[in-house]
Amino acid sequence: MWSEAKEAIRNSSPNSAVYIGCDSLILANGKVDYSTVIVLHMNSKNGCKVFHNSIKQRDFGNMRARLITEVQYALEAFHEIEEALGERKLEIHLDINPDPRYASNCVTAEAILVPYTGFFSISSEYTGKL
Repeated sequence: MWSEAKEAIRNSSPNSAVYIGCDSLILANGKVDYSTVIVLHMNSKNGCKVFHNSIKQRDFGNMRARLITEVQYALEAFHEIEEALGERKLEIHLDINPDPRYASNCVTAEAILVPYTGFFSISSEYTGKL
């Protein structure tokens, strides 16, 4: 599924950076649309190439499950392109807020485990606070 992204990464400069993220949208038909992207930032300063995959699944009405599924899809995308990365900068962006005032806080404990999956670096809007 991510073969085009993998090939583009292999053919890019070692100075390029790769960003991965997944977000979800609850649809009116009882489903959730999960959209995962891999962004290849050429030379870490020029334009970028964006690779996208969208999967629709049944919504179980559970934010924790939805956020964990977003993390799962981001991790799966990473594992698909891992061998092509070389020494390129990698960031995984997660929609998790450690502030208890926000609903996405419900998966902060699980998100702490993500760095132990072998990533080069993990980032979120709240880097360093997870």
